[in-house]
Amino acid sequence: MRPSRFYEHVQSHNWFAVTIDFVVVVLGVYVAVWVSNQQAASGREERTGNVVAALRQDLRFSYLAGHCHAGCLPSASIQMV
Repeated sequence: MRPSRFYEHVQSHNWFAVTIDFVVVVLGVYVAVWVSNQQAASGREERTGNVVAALRQDLRFSYLAGHCHAGCLPSASIQMV
């Protein structure tokens, strides 16, 4: 929307058109913020999944290392990163 059109509506006291202009701008900003929040939430969910998977692997390794003798650890489950 061009600002000049908004000013024309205000100067001519066309309040219906001013209201429509305002609603369009507010809805556009709302949609933009909503999309941004959805993308951020998606990224947080992905990072959370990665952290949970790493924690599970670390807990399994810690449990096996603390409760087994040296021969009971399967070599495939130990991954040194």
